[in-house]
Amino acid sequence: MSQGAHFVTAEIDLKGYEVKGDYIIINYAIPYSGMVEIRLFDPEGDKVWQNQYPDKFGDNRIVLKLSAFEPGSTYAFVLNYKRSEIRDRLVIPHL
Repeated sequence: MSQGAHFVTAEIDLKGYEVKGDYIIINYAIPYSGMVEIRLFDPEGDKVWQNQYPDKFGDNRIVLKLSAFEPGSTYAFVLNYKRSEIRDRLVIPHL
């Protein structure tokens, strides 16, 4: 191995989510370009949405319409990137 070799793990880094106007934005970063999959679950745990995005390395975001969610509810989501998985929740504000 040569001097100065640098290894980067292929993990997704969740930067949080925010509500902007009529949208919920999930922010994340990935170290290499690749496919990111999101699965969204309602408060009862049923999958309500799934999609894949071909994203570039660095900062990325998924934009969801706020009107698709029940105000005051908590939705779970799972982000998958390569072999990395993040599970978190979205708390939908009352409008």
